Amino acid sequence: MKQIALFIDAENISSKNADMIFNLISNLGKISLKRIYGDFSRAQIQGWQSKIEQYALVSVQSFHFHSLKNSSDICLVTDALSAFYEKHYDIFVIVSNDSDYTSLIQKLREGGKEVIGIGTRFAAKYYTFVFDKFYTLYIEDEKKNKAPAHNDPKSFKEEQIKALGEFVLSALDKKSSVGYGEIGSFAKQNFKDFSPKKYGYKNLSIFIDEAFLPHFKNLKKVSHNTQCSLVYNEKD
Repeated sequence: MKQIALFIDAENISSKNADMIFNLISNLGKISLKRIYGDFSRAQIQGWQSKIEQYALVSVQSFHFHSLKNSSDICLVTDALSAFYEKHYDIFVIVSNDSDYTSLIQKLREGGKEVIGIGTRFAAKYYTFVFDKFYTLYIEDEKKNKAPAHNDPKSFKEEQIKALGEFVLSALDKKSSVGYGEIGSFAKQNFKDFSPKKYGYKNLSIFIDEAFLPHFKNLKKVSHNTQCSLVYNEKD
């Protein structure tokens, strides 16, 4: 099983994305190193505190001593390079929109490591291209208004359901399960302005369960803690 080193820039990515982040990488291997960086005395990122406990993250406190650039990114880079030189990790995951990590990513890839990025649509295009793969989070893009009172699955077009199905089935030919986070990332990247709320669903999980899954009787949902995936009912 591949060993994963995960580094999260808490001051750059909202805690609302935590569940999707772990959904995205849960099927890639074993997350052996899980670290998160930021000044956790700041109210803006205190939402991460419950997620730190939930996902057993090791938090690295970086205080803001002045209004200029903080030390969180420096700590992250230092720890990532230490893991690169001292430990055996197959995959490095950097969760941030900060293009200052570009040199780090290039160094890791030059050393033969697979480097995956996770961020939002606000990440610079050139930064996303540095990674082996970059996943775009959808939660921060959603509006805070309530979902429509009635679901309208017909608004999600037949060809979109087909494309989503082809993605899931293709992925299942290569591995045993496909995480809901992976499905959401694919939809966000391929369907303009995708958001479950746009189609009348409160969140991604409900959208997949009610708008997508009924069309594919050979698939079923499995759950492990807070993480959901699709698997074959019976694979030939």
